[in-house]
Amino acid sequence: MALKDRDANVRWLAASALGEIKDPRAVKPLIDALKDRDFSVRTNAANALGAIGGFLAIKALIDALDDGNDAAKLSLIDIGKPAVEPLIAVLKSKDFKNQEDAVWILAEIKDTRAVEFLIAALKSKDQDVRNNAALGLGKMKDPRAVEPLIIALNDGSEYVNRDAAESLIEIGKPAVSSLIKHLKSNDPCIQEGVAGILGEIKDIRAIEPLCTALNDENLNVQQAIAGSLEKIGTPAVGFLITALKNESPNVRMNAAEVLGVIGDSRATKPLIDILKDDNSEVRRNAVLSLRKMKTPHAVEPLIAVLKDEDSTVREDAAYTLGMLKDVRAVEPLVAALKDKEGWVGMMAASALAEIGTPAVKPLIDILNDEDFVGRWYGAIALGRTKDFRAVKPLIISLKDKNWLARKSAAEALGEIEDPQAVEPLIIAMEDKNSTVRANATTALGKIKDLRAIEPLIITLKDNVARVRYCAAEALKDITGKDFGEDYKKWQKWWEENKEAFGNK
Repeated sequence: MALKDRDANVRWLAASALGEIKDPRAVKPLIDALKDRDFSVRTNAANALGAIGGFLAIKALIDALDDGNDAAKLSLIDIGKPAVEPLIAVLKSKDFKNQEDAVWILAEIKDTRAVEFLIAALKSKDQDVRNNAALGLGKMKDPRAVEPLIIALNDGSEYVNRDAAESLIEIGKPAVSSLIKHLKSNDPCIQEGVAGILGEIKDIRAIEPLCTALNDENLNVQQAIAGSLEKIGTPAVGFLITALKNESPNVRMNAAEVLGVIGDSRATKPLIDILKDDNSEVRRNAVLSLRKMKTPHAVEPLIAVLKDEDSTVREDAAYTLGMLKDVRAVEPLVAALKDKEGWVGMMAASALAEIGTPAVKPLIDILNDEDFVGRWYGAIALGRTKDFRAVKPLIISLKDKNWLARKSAAEALGEIEDPQAVEPLIIAMEDKNSTVRANATTALGKIKDLRAIEPLIITLKDNVARVRYCAAEALKDITGKDFGEDYKKWQKWWEENKEAFGNK
């Protein structure tokens, strides 16, 4: 008989042909061929048995699962419903490997008789069995699986958790009521998982319960709920606006954040209203959301927030006004440069730089302010505008009595890169403060004027390492040479090349 021929190719072709003929008399020889030493023969024997079907073929194919015969799995799927009861019997056995395969095959066949057994498999000690059961129940989309899959969200395996969540999303709307109920679970893992799934399903029935659950004490749960409301989007806006008046600061804070992500214009006025909330985190999230929405209606209210009692809120308001680039914010932001909390002044400087040209004159004026903080941050802002009108006032600031103002003026002149600043910066390299000297050397490196080469070489003798390093970097930027901080090498090179550079 060809199935026992010494040539594997002959046996392979014979098994294939018997599958085409589909004669039940071939079942027993084909079952024997499932043990053939040649992989291709075993595969074709399994395929042929799948085509012929019948009780004996099914039993043999299930037994072949022990040998890792993938073709046996596919053949059982092809046989379909007649294979369901034998496969369920495997689920009742203690052979974990066969259980894993049986669960996978039953899931592909999608026969509802298997649902209860797949649900039971979610409690298997074997992770792969639980994993396949979770995935399979999603393919079947049977509502009976909803509660067991929700419980599986807290399985010890992250893979089972993930697949249970994906299956609940596949089941979709029939799962929503149960998912909403579990938002109140005592298990944060289940709460977090349920919240995320509701966001993927996007059923409007979940909006109000999700808004209420924003008050959960667990931060991960709060974030998952907020993320879901963001995904639901526009339909959630009305509920979220209502949530801005909730007695819980957590609810108000999270609702404000979500509204900013959704970006619906209906939220503008309610968000402006809570800029006066008694909770600083709520106020801050309102500022951040108005920033995302980029509405000019927020400018005046945000200007008022520059006087908020919380410095972080003031910082965010300043930065937001910069993004809005509204000239109405210039004078208030210039005033905010003198805020006693340093980061507020820094954010105000960044904001004024973003606004640009309209801010230049007020910034120049503040270089003469009595408060050194204003002079300090004003110089920083002017540098970022890169406006040439600032060069002469900044040169004057190189002689400011406060070293912070001087060092910012040097830095700003480097940002603007105007040759007018070269001689004053060379003088600034002799400043009594090392940070001013370092910034002056760096600025000269950015301007790249040949007049700075010799003074920079001399600065390599500075007694502060940071200044010497900056001088070496500046020389490298100007000349394209790199002798590090070696004064003698630079001096020798300059003596040999000074005339050539002088002709440039």
